Amino acid sequence: MSGYYSPQYSDGNDLVDDNEPTPEQLRTFINNEINTANNVAAIDKAASDFVALYKPRGYKDTTANAKQVNNALSLLGKTQPTIADFEDIYARLVANNMLDLDKSKLSALEKQEEEIRIAQYLDNQFDEATAYTLPLDELRRRAGGSVGGW
Repeated sequence: MSGYYSPQYSDGNDLVDDNEPTPEQLRTFINNEINTANNVAAIDKAASDFVALYKPRGYKDTTANAKQVNNALSLLGKTQPTIADFEDIYARLVANNMLDLDKSKLSALEKQEEEIRIAQYLDNQFDEATAYTLPLDELRRRAGGSVGGW
């Protein structure tokens, strides 16, 4: 670069190079760089949060999975994806069998969900002994709103 940064200048005319950015151009450049850094940080945070949430649910944090997720985000035009975007992409990729998942974690999760469904089913079963101890309003609610013609 010649001019201001050049150690060889003879008069004041070559102190400032015509190619040097103006203060306004520098401010614009700096603001753009800050915005880019903030966007990258937000994307990294969303991706990290997604991995933290979905690793226990079977997501493997591998290069191949990351490429699949990034490709899908790119295809959908998600340049600043949120965690909701990552979740949407995950669901789409899983539905199409395009991710390598941890089968043992998935099996454990499915078993846990099944146990919850069974417990909910059993909780809703009629038990005559319990029915006699319930308040009338709760008995009505469980019976679908009508007990004794009310």
